[in-house]
Amino acid sequence: MVTTEEIGGVALFAALDSAQREQLSRVAADVSLVAGEFAAHEGEERALFAVLEGRIEPVRLVDGIERVLGERGVGDVFGEVPIVLGTVFPVGFRAAEASRVMRIEASDYHAVAAVVPDVAKEVGRLAAHRMGGSLGLQGLAEPPPPRAIVVGQRWDASCAELRRFLDRNQITFKWVTPEAADAADLWGGPLPGEGDMPAIRVVDGTTLARPDPRTVAELLGLATEPAAAEYDTVIVGAGPAGLAAAVYGASEGLNTMVVEREAPGGQAGTSSRIENYLGFPSGVSGDELASRALRQARRLGAEILVTRSISRVDATTRQLHLDGGDVLRARTIILACGVAWRHLSIDGFDRLAGKGISYGAARSEAPNTHGLDVHIVGAGNSAGQAALFFATHARSVTILCRGESLEKSMSHYLVDQLATRSNIRTAVGTEVVAAHGDLSLQAIDVRDSATATTTRLESGGLFIFIGADAQTAWLPPEIALDRRGYVLTGSDMRAAGRWTLDRDPYLLETSVPGIFACGDVRFGPVKRVAAAVSASRPRSERAAWPLPSCISTFGMPPRRTANLRPKRLCKEALIKAAGFLQMARAGIEPATPRFQGPVAGASRRVKDGEHIHWDRGGEQVERCSQDPYDDARYRRLFLRAMGQLSALYIAFGALVVTAAPFDEIFNAD
Repeated sequence: MVTTEEIGGVALFAALDSAQREQLSRVAADVSLVAGEFAAHEGEERALFAVLEGRIEPVRLVDGIERVLGERGVGDVFGEVPIVLGTVFPVGFRAAEASRVMRIEASDYHAVAAVVPDVAKEVGRLAAHRMGGSLGLQGLAEPPPPRAIVVGQRWDASCAELRRFLDRNQITFKWVTPEAADAADLWGGPLPGEGDMPAIRVVDGTTLARPDPRTVAELLGLATEPAAAEYDTVIVGAGPAGLAAAVYGASEGLNTMVVEREAPGGQAGTSSRIENYLGFPSGVSGDELASRALRQARRLGAEILVTRSISRVDATTRQLHLDGGDVLRARTIILACGVAWRHLSIDGFDRLAGKGISYGAARSEAPNTHGLDVHIVGAGNSAGQAALFFATHARSVTILCRGESLEKSMSHYLVDQLATRSNIRTAVGTEVVAAHGDLSLQAIDVRDSATATTTRLESGGLFIFIGADAQTAWLPPEIALDRRGYVLTGSDMRAAGRWTLDRDPYLLETSVPGIFACGDVRFGPVKRVAAAVSASRPRSERAAWPLPSCISTFGMPPRRTANLRPKRLCKEALIKAAGFLQMARAGIEPATPRFQGPVAGASRRVKDGEHIHWDRGGEQVERCSQDPYDDARYRRLFLRAMGQLSALYIAFGALVVTAAPFDEIFNAD
């Protein structure tokens, strides 16, 4: 508890009288922190803090490295900037040693400031001071100096791959082309020879010619070697599903490792804009979403390896063999290795890949299309999002679609947005049949299926979004796959006859107990970021995490839930919640066998002296002589009802992901 004397020790509140300090002490939270614990994370909602004991340091993550921006000692306050500006915390505040702080919510601060205007003036003065200077918001707004300089030709595929790797791993760099007039000055000396490009130079002066991704990762301090030989959970793949699984596992105290062959974010990391992900009203780019998830997983203790791939999995011992000879032992393995963009076998494509033809598109590629005519192949959400983003740089964007319209495969909101852009055109019933260019892409041949005519179009960039294939060729034969290579799990795997144990498989469990699959690599999920995240919390005897896509946590056994569709899930959850609430009001024990399912037909209760009757169509079903509000039965039933309502909320989330009509919920069979 924060005392009035401690409040008086804070310079900001020294002028408050005893009554005002007493009022503040009643609403101030007393927070104790161990060294390394955060009082407020970057992006958290505003609040005002004061240091009572210890030392607090503001920190910010830049290029994957934490920068300490200052220090707050006893009697100092922090959080004044978000309080004044009405924003979230621009940086995090971490305890440098064992510390104690008091937290005042924004509403409580404003109540004090309304009575004592001098407090508001002082907070405003502190905020203005914090916002200025190199360590304030002014310094944060300035871009950090690049950690590396890359020199290479614009249409060199290996240079494009290097830039893409740095960009997806959130490494700031400066790209220099040899023909630029100031190339030697930016590079800091004579440029490398043509045979040594691309080359990279880091801030300490170390230079590498034609480096491979792992060497670059090691040079920049990215983790490429495991810290231990055995883990509770090893997750293969760092896409949305893999990172979500890492967050859930690490938060439960499991020793969690994520192995990623390229960069965190997976296929979603190449999305220029994701507009329909919950919690981001203005949309979010794939790399930004991946960056947030990566920071969250690392903060909770998950270990992330990049540029490493799994060459073999021993299904019997659950050992994972990494490229390079390292072997990891895991109690639970989660396959979240995702999918890879499907390639087109068309004349000229392989030769021009990385030289104007790209599979997928990252935000960093947009400036390269400035003033050009670009083309996008595909009719899904990824193609629509890329078209909207490129339209802000390119002269024109043309979507080439083999189907009759975009509405069949693209979200309605994207179709509407595309129609508002004057420089975006959609060519339906068309397909690319050839690509032309010597050093880079110059033109493409497009065939119109309606007229059977072929037209040559000048193109400054071709971006392909035609679907993806599962990357599961490396999996052992013990793990069941469908004919297209996707991993079978739960009831699908059991229906294929690949389950041999007496118990039912868990929802995300593969044909090998203890090995799970989530995200795009699993057979059947909706190929959306939200679906990947929601399906990434597997449950096993070794990693007992609650399933968000299943209401077994709320009283339904896994074998029931594994076969239920979201609409059926909603219906059962709502009926059971209503039944439990009615039983609670009537005082009926939940253990009564006849009330184990939904209370069908029970519509009212009747009082008769000291007894309370449950009435179903004139037939007395149960009674009790105790007041249900005076014992624990009401609380138990109420909690069970709330559990069902929570399940209903989760099931509705599944409906949103699958776009099921609301009016079909109660028509579910």
